[in-house]
This record gives sequence, C-alpha cells and structure tokens, in this order.
Amino acid sequence: MPAYKFANGFGYLISFIIGILWLTIFGLMHAVVLYPVTILLRTIGWSSAAKSFKKKLFYVTAAVVLLLGFIIFVSILSQVGDVETVKTLTILWAIYSLIEFVSYGLLIKYSKIFVASLSSIIGILVMVNFITTPVTQVQEIYTFAVIAVPFLIISSLASFIGFFRLKRPESAMEPTTAIPAPIAPQEAYIICPNCGRQIPSGSRFCPFCGFK
Repeated sequence: MPAYKFANGFGYLISFIIGILWLTIFGLMHAVVLYPVTILLRTIGWSSAAKSFKKKLFYVTAAVVLLLGFIIFVSILSQVGDVETVKTLTILWAIYSLIEFVSYGLLIKYSKIFVASLSSIIGILVMVNFITTPVTQVQEIYTFAVIAVPFLIISSLASFIGFFRLKRPESAMEPTTAIPAPIAPQEAYIICPNCGRQIPSGSRFCPFCGFK
C-alpha cells in the first residue's frame, strides 16, 4: 500500500475522531492527545502524494501542516489561554486548512469523493468569523466550533475514504525504457563473376547460372 494511502487515510480518520471528540466536553483532552498523531501522519501522506502524483503543492502542504500543527500543539501544551493567543492559533490552523483545501481540489480528478472534502471551507470560514469577532472570553470559541466542526468532520471522513480509494495515475508513473529488439545480422553477398548477379557469400555455385 502506498504511503499516501496509509498515512493520509489514517491521518484523516484520526482527524475525524478528533472532530467527534471536540463536540463532547469529556473527549476534548483525548482530542488534544491525538492531534500530533494526525499532523504527523498527514505530513507523511502529503509528502508521499507529492512524489507519487508529481504535485509540488503537496510538498508545501506537508511542510505547512507540520510546522503550523507543531506550533499549535506546543501552544496548547503550554496552556496559553488568553483570547488573542487562541485567535492567533486559529489563524495558523486556518492557513494550513486552506492549503489542504486547495490540495483536495487537485485530487478531485483522481477521485470524486474529494468534492465532499471541500466542505471544510465552510468550517474554515466559520472560524475566520470567530477571529474577526470581538470576544472577551476564550470559551466563546465553542459557539463557533459547534457550527464549524460538523463540516470539518464531513471533510475528514471524505478524505479518509478518498485516500484509501485513490489510485496513482498512469501519467505520473515513471516511464519505462523499452528494450530494443535485436537486429538480425545482414547476410553478406558477392557478385557472380559469370552472370553478374548477387549471390550469398559462401555459395559453392551460382544459383542462377550454375557457375562454380
């Protein structure tokens, strides 16, 4: 199984689970623990997809997801909870989510299921609205999250299915070098000194005039 199938497939499955956990108060801590796992798997998956599908944007997607995802996770562990910091982290999340959104679009021609992955844009726009809305308490993010997360869940589930069904296009496969067929040696000829016709070299007599 190609790495992009396994890594991105399970990466988005975990992202789907995180989305479900986000909607429950008791599952929020588990969502935080799973977050670096999905980030690492998606980084590996997008890098593999970049090589297999020859799409440079996928390398950018992998790098941005890893870098910004790592920053977000470290900040969460640091328990930085003021409103401005949470908004900054939401901006970082929105950036890598938008890049993934564009990458989904490039995969539609290989699997139509990625059309459903584009539903993530609705969740992204909802969270962008949170960034631009004056709020005084961090808890107010959940008002926006309960609207955004269902669309992100749909997108993650579609991506999970899409990557496991994704096939490498023939055009992206490495060209094989054809082995030329062996060239049969040309038979040598000589000229019959009697009739002047070409006869195979090594002939004991001319097949045309009988000259020896």
